[in-house]
Amino acid sequence: MVEDKSPDNALEVALQLENEYSKVKVFQHSDKQNHGAGASRNLGIRKATSDYIAFLDADDYYLPNRFKKDKQVFSKYPDCDGVYSAVGTSFYSEKAKQEFFEKGFGYQENLSLSSPVSPSELFEVLFHKHEAVSGEFHTNGITLKKTVFETVGYFNTQLKLRQDIHLWRRLAGFCNLYAGEINHLTAMRVIHKQNRMTVKEDHEQYIAIWWKSLKTEFNTKKLDKTKYKIFEQAFFNYLAAHPNKGIAILSFLKNTLK
Repeated sequence: MVEDKSPDNALEVALQLENEYSKVKVFQHSDKQNHGAGASRNLGIRKATSDYIAFLDADDYYLPNRFKKDKQVFSKYPDCDGVYSAVGTSFYSEKAKQEFFEKGFGYQENLSLSSPVSPSELFEVLFHKHEAVSGEFHTNGITLKKTVFETVGYFNTQLKLRQDIHLWRRLAGFCNLYAGEINHLTAMRVIHKQNRMTVKEDHEQYIAIWWKSLKTEFNTKKLDKTKYKIFEQAFFNYLAAHPNKGIAILSFLKNTLK
């Protein structure tokens, strides 16, 4: 458990659990300060001593079938680097649910893929370029071999939001991720009315960093040419729709010349 200087009694509860259960280990950042989700997940990964990594955020929770299909997939495919499964949403209150839908997040109530795809096709799906399959997966529903972080690196700590989606795109680019249980929920994320993921303004301030850092990652690590063309088109679509019309027009002209 990584305690990231929560403003409540989370540390006290975590230490109680550590005392009660021998498998529970509690860690904090060296300066005991708040560093955000990306840095906290990275700390947990580095401290982990097992071969597989799974995540569970804050007050979210797993369902009893969380790892059943994952085990089968890892056994079936020797080249499997990770397995993703369906995650649902639970709401603390009707008010939280109402705001979630009013702000346009209703399509995220259940996160999964509409159909299974091969690892080579997943990149197309996540960049919305697949002709037949759509969808996303959530942090609570992915299980990874610890070795993948040697290949793609860790969560981007510049991003206080969307750093998980950033990592899934990189994993889809360089690793073999297989579908697990995509038709039945395996975990739940909990949404309350103060949840940051529903604050669109918070997301918007990180979008430019998100795209530019992905481009750097894909260039530096030599992403496959076919996949890079898919990313390049998605990146152009982002720039062409940029609220700064100068950036939008310049990107359109560059793309036309190219």
